[in-house]
Amino acid sequence: MKKLVSTVLCVLFMAAVAMALPAKSMKGYVSDAKCAAKGNNASHASCARACVKGGEKAVFVDDKDGKVYAISNQDSVTDHVGDHVQIQASMTDGGLKISKVEATK
Repeated sequence: MKKLVSTVLCVLFMAAVAMALPAKSMKGYVSDAKCAAKGNNASHASCARACVKGGEKAVFVDDKDGKVYAISNQDSVTDHVGDHVQIQASMTDGGLKISKVEATK
């Protein structure tokens, strides 16, 4: 019983810490989940738009390391699929929760 209570408290503490993390600024491409990291360039924009319009989820591909992040609030990037963007986002269980998105040149 003590082990169970300790485990539950540990999980709750880690969740609280994760929720308190500040928003992070990142640059990269809004791609589609099917192509993911292969879509981290301007020539993939029309394909990404078509895939997302066809039902694929939008994802964020970080310029820094090419890591692909799920986006928990898909509506935040609807107008930026295929674009190179700068975002403000925090990590959630469902991926990135984007609070601000701006297209870059």
